Amino acid sequence: MVPEQLLTLLKICLLILLYLFFLRVLRVVWVEVARVDTAGAAPATVGSAEPKASRRDRKQRRREPRGDPSALVIVQPATEPLTAYALADGLTLGRGTQCSIVLNDSFLSGTHARIVHLDGQWTLEDLGSTNGTFVNGAAIGGSVLLGIGDQIQLGGIVIEVR
Repeated sequence: MVPEQLLTLLKICLLILLYLFFLRVLRVVWVEVARVDTAGAAPATVGSAEPKASRRDRKQRRREPRGDPSALVIVQPATEPLTAYALADGLTLGRGTQCSIVLNDSFLSGTHARIVHLDGQWTLEDLGSTNGTFVNGAAIGGSVLLGIGDQIQLGGIVIEVR
C-alpha cells in the first residue's frame, strides 16, 4: 500500500507538469500569432500610421545592392532549362495570365510579387501573397532592394537576380 503523503506529492507534481505544459502551449501560440500578424500585415492606407517595420525589414531596406541588375534567371526547379527575363519597371510575377512573368506553381498567388525601379534601384514587393515571398531565405513583409546575386523564392521557384 502506498502512503497517502506520497500520493499527494505525486498529484502536486502532476499539476505542476500540466501547468508548465499549458504555459508552453500558450507561448507557442503567442509567438505564432505575432509572426503571422507581422508577416501578413496589410499595407498602410493613405493617412494611417505606417506599421512599425521589423529589425530584419529595416536591415534589408538599408542594405546596399551589389551591382546594377539587368535580368532575372529561374534557377529552380532544376528540371527546367534556365529561363532569363529582362528587368522592367512594374514587372509582375505570379500564376495569373495577366502577370508579366507567368510561373506554374500551385503555391503562388495570381499576382504574387512586383518588381519596381525606384530612385535608380530595383525593389521587390510582395503583393499580399498567401505563402509569402523570400529574398535570400528571409521572408519579406514589404519591399526590399535587389542586387546582383540575390535569390528570390516564390513557392517552389527560385529566381536569381543577375
